[in-house]
Amino acid sequence: MKSQVRSCLVLSDTLALVALMSNGALAANGVQYKVHVTAPLNAGACVGDPSSASDKDELIVDIVSNGAQVVAPEALQVGTRDADSSTAADTKSLGSMATTDRSKSFGGSFAGKTIVITKSDRSELCIVQLGPRPVAPGDAQDPNDTPPQHFATLDDDALVYLQSTLKLTDHGSDGSPALGRKIVLYHLPGGAPAFPIPSHLTEKDEIAIKVAAPKDALVKIEVSSCDAVPGIRVLGAYADASRIGAVALRAAAAPPPTWVVRGSDRTLSCANSLVYKITVTADGKVASTTTTIPIDPIYRVSWGAAVIFDFGRPRQIALKDRPTADGTSTEKYVSQTDDYSGFRPVVLLALHLCGLNPRKWNWCDLVAPFVGADLSRLSSGFLTGIEIMPFSGIGVVGGVSLFKSDVLDPAARVKVNDTFSATGTIPKSSAFNGDGVGAFIGVAVTSDVFSQLSPAK
Repeated sequence: MKSQVRSCLVLSDTLALVALMSNGALAANGVQYKVHVTAPLNAGACVGDPSSASDKDELIVDIVSNGAQVVAPEALQVGTRDADSSTAADTKSLGSMATTDRSKSFGGSFAGKTIVITKSDRSELCIVQLGPRPVAPGDAQDPNDTPPQHFATLDDDALVYLQSTLKLTDHGSDGSPALGRKIVLYHLPGGAPAFPIPSHLTEKDEIAIKVAAPKDALVKIEVSSCDAVPGIRVLGAYADASRIGAVALRAAAAPPPTWVVRGSDRTLSCANSLVYKITVTADGKVASTTTTIPIDPIYRVSWGAAVIFDFGRPRQIALKDRPTADGTSTEKYVSQTDDYSGFRPVVLLALHLCGLNPRKWNWCDLVAPFVGADLSRLSSGFLTGIEIMPFSGIGVVGGVSLFKSDVLDPAARVKVNDTFSATGTIPKSSAFNGDGVGAFIGVAVTSDVFSQLSPAK
């Protein structure tokens, strides 16, 4: 009988020890998240601590100020929403707390969630993104599941998600290269672009960066280079132009996670280059990739030079010599000419309505209005017309020239072909009138092309 009692005691002690060990093993089966609210309660005055092992899943919110507890009475509402949601309507309430509580614990599953803390006036005090559920030391892991291999598998799954679920075969693009596009660049969890980057992104394009990632992953996008686009960029220089006047997927081993596309809806318009870094944390592993995209410059205005034939016939009045009536000497007389202006070198300033990209020609670059100047009669008038450019840098020009014509002073009482015996010059002036209006046609080049073709000095 004693031996039976002794056996029962040993068995009960063993079961108690097993139960105690089981409870100890379960003590680390939960995850604890902490959010500290710093007083004074200004917007954004929150910070989250790294998650830690706990006996249950819980969120602890406490109120601190310079290390000291704060007891100023204020009611706060604590809620949670999915990381890919940004609207207040999607926020689920966890409960309320007062600053006099100093700290409060909330139960639930918080891995990868967004914690929203709202003041009594319903204004958002702060938003904190919580990290993914940490991998416990005792959890079974695939010895071959290194970060590169892990993200290679995620990349394959993300590509399936983009192609099969979202029906994407390329980056998103809305608009035209001529007028500017709204482009969405999709990336895989490893940070690499999901599809080939378009060969010609320009300063006219508005670019958004998105990442396909597991729903519980953390995605961070850091733009390190995106220069401001200048208001007006001029192609070439007047000095150059004016010189012409002188002369297969693999299957995932585990069930695929729930996928989302994350990223900022804010678009970027950049000059020179766009450089950004994508960091994704998934299942306790981290991948970072930096991408550099060259940006084509866009020119709204360009200097050019042209040789034209001007059909305009502005009147020119001057004194010339002719034989006298008896043929024994010469006399001065008032001469008038209205010949064609003929071949002339001019300088052009063209306006490119859609913005000119010399590296990639499009239909909107074919036509450009311009104004021009004849350097040999710079103060006498101007030209205006249309330039048709089938290729970058060279085109055909045509339009209207308007230059001043000479007009005799009526008070001088002298007419064309009259003998002029007075001293001095002819009493005349210059004015814009119908005599100085004409058409022209010619061939033009942008000044950067002209400077390359002309010999260096």
